[in-house]
Amino acid sequence: MRPDFEVADIFHRHGEAYRQANAGHLDRCQLRVMAAIEACRTAALGAHVARCRECGHSEIAYCSCRDRHCPKCQGTAARAWLEVRQADLLEVELCSVAIYVLFNDGVRRWRPSRLVGRAHKRSLQ
Repeated sequence: MRPDFEVADIFHRHGEAYRQANAGHLDRCQLRVMAAIEACRTAALGAHVARCRECGHSEIAYCSCRDRHCPKCQGTAARAWLEVRQADLLEVELCSVAIYVLFNDGVRRWRPSRLVGRAHKRSLQ
């Protein structure tokens, strides 16, 4: 299922104006990634035709850019990676507390000490 908006749609509509407004601030890599995402799964990269031998129905499948920044090309791999990582998670609640102490010089610093450790333990009981 295709989402309502894709990054490529935004690049098609506003990419040229963005490149002109930011001329000199975008490096070659950023321009190359934008061009790859715009061309991904379009006739610009070519296509192949899949045809059913029984009914003769054919579908055109456009080639992808395979760029590592492209959400179309790497979306499936990213979701698979995330599922594997989520399977590794423990089913526990996590409570993270950051404690900062104000020193005489007015600078807040993280202070791991026995006093702070004891206060942290008591706050979690």
